Amino acid sequence: MPVTQLQTISHNHMSLVCRCGHRKLVSVKELMERLSPTTTVYEVARSAKCLHCGNKGVSDFRLMYVCGKKEEL
Repeated sequence: MPVTQLQTISHNHMSLVCRCGHRKLVSVKELMERLSPTTTVYEVARSAKCLHCGNKGVSDFRLMYVCGKKEEL
């Protein structure tokens, strides 16, 4: 299974879901500013801390491409 580094998906967002049900959509560019570009999506999912309940780690995450222009659709 290939390991996806943030730098390879810089135009995406990560949807993180906590066990408490709280959801957060974070741009990968924002994550790369806070973490290393070589950080993997699994490392982000494992170390993410919920702003709502304080739990560490997510129950689910998804990568999402969010386009900025109509031409990209």
